[in-house]
Amino acid sequence: MYRAMELRVLSENRGMMLKIFLYHEKGQSLVEMAISFSFLFILLGGIIDLGMMFYTYLSLRDTAQEGAIYGSYDPTNSTGIINRINQSASWPIDASSITAINIQCNGVSPCTINTTDTCPGKAITVQVLYNYQPLLPIISTITGGQPIALNASVTDTILNSDATVNNLPKLTPPLSCFPGP
Repeated sequence: MYRAMELRVLSENRGMMLKIFLYHEKGQSLVEMAISFSFLFILLGGIIDLGMMFYTYLSLRDTAQEGAIYGSYDPTNSTGIINRINQSASWPIDASSITAINIQCNGVSPCTINTTDTCPGKAITVQVLYNYQPLLPIISTITGGQPIALNASVTDTILNSDATVNNLPKLTPPLSCFPGP
């Protein structure tokens, strides 16, 4: 009401032109609000999508951690490690669909019983790759429609192993995790 009174005082000198201008301003705030809300909704959707991607990464890292924990007790059983990874999560990732799993013992892949790389105290690394598909179409447009590759890698210490003097095949010279004096 105050604005209308102020315009009437100004309109005495300018005539009808100012009143016509007043009628054209009625939809301006609605257009400004529509533009602002669309920008804010895209921004909010992007924040939610990035948060979901981060949550998926954390779940993927936990999945790799499960495999590393299993591998720290049985590093040569790669099938058991992969099964543990595939059974460890169901949401937000379907861990049973993970196919890119890399297992290394002391930097060597695959972990075998014939080397000292699986001795207690050595490192086991489990690396898991997952393709995250963004929820918002605008993020998919930015990435070219391709999924975003998430990679989680966990290194743990081997606590128990079959690679002891009694379980190793006969090698020349004899292989041992615990060399003598």
